[in-house]
Amino acid sequence: MTGKKKHRTRNLVLAVIILAVLIGIYLAVVSFAKKEEEKEQAASQADTVQIVSMDSDKVNHISYVHDGQTLSFHKKTEDDTENWYYDEDESIPINKNTLDSMVSGMTSLEGTSTVVKDDRNYEEYGLDQPSNQITLQDTDETKITVLIGDTNSITGEYYAAVQGEAGVYTVASTAVSGFGSDLMSLIEADTYPAISMDTISNLTLTGGDGSVSIQKAGDTDAYNWKLIRADGSEDGIRTEYAEELLQNITEASYTGLKEYNSKDLSAYGLLEPAFTLTVDYTIEANEEGNGGGTETVTTPQQFVLMIGSQDEAGNYYVKHADYSNVYLISTDRILPLLEAEQKAEENILQ
Repeated sequence: MTGKKKHRTRNLVLAVIILAVLIGIYLAVVSFAKKEEEKEQAASQADTVQIVSMDSDKVNHISYVHDGQTLSFHKKTEDDTENWYYDEDESIPINKNTLDSMVSGMTSLEGTSTVVKDDRNYEEYGLDQPSNQITLQDTDETKITVLIGDTNSITGEYYAAVQGEAGVYTVASTAVSGFGSDLMSLIEADTYPAISMDTISNLTLTGGDGSVSIQKAGDTDAYNWKLIRADGSEDGIRTEYAEELLQNITEASYTGLKEYNSKDLSAYGLLEPAFTLTVDYTIEANEEGNGGGTETVTTPQQFVLMIGSQDEAGNYYVKHADYSNVYLISTDRILPLLEAEQKAEENILQ
């Protein structure tokens, strides 16, 4: 064997040995990491403790505290339909799915760790004056009250205890976050209508000095959208501006329910609203035709939104013309509509 061949063979052997060593190191690292992960999971599972264990289907009463007010609900069946009701006013429609989810989470509440196994020094954890008290009661009259204390400044978890039982635990913030909801967040309220841009035929804003309309132009017009002023005069406007304006309708949504069935609309500037927005559009639905097949039926719709004053954050109070529920819509959706008359004049086609 020549010197060059010996040198090549030696290099090949060394490369194989190095590769085998590297593979061995890699497998050792992977094995170590897996064992450490298993240890962490085992430790985590060992720390987890069941704080509450109830059958969520049997729970028929729940209450908790929000801003110093106790919100209480009961479940009952009427006309073969099971629903939750607000104790103080059964006429208020409660979102069943939301409350069911809150009940389900609390009836299987787990602590991420046990802080102490007795109930001494409650004040150290804010449990002598809890930030929340969540009470569950089932059909067997079993009642449990979970006390929520201070937040752990490092982990962000809450200290919790069961009233009348020994032990203080930490619970994940997500386990109790739903119980920070006010009554308005639990109501099954109206939703903002789903309106697509290509179904809108007219937008009219009434208020201020009069009214202004942005209307879809006719087939014979040389433009797609036109401005119609209060005096009846009209001009074509840029399509880009019209579609940008209409996006504030099609992409808007209620950011929250402020008051259900308000008895004092003047508090929101809605008794005599400064502006009223009217949107004419259509919806399509497939219906069975006379011949047995299906046909698309187009139905005209009208959405009338009253716009009132603003809250501290700048959001506008609004209400549907046919209902008394007061909602909020963000200012970035309302303001362009209120400026439509001025902006439309700036976008007249020459």
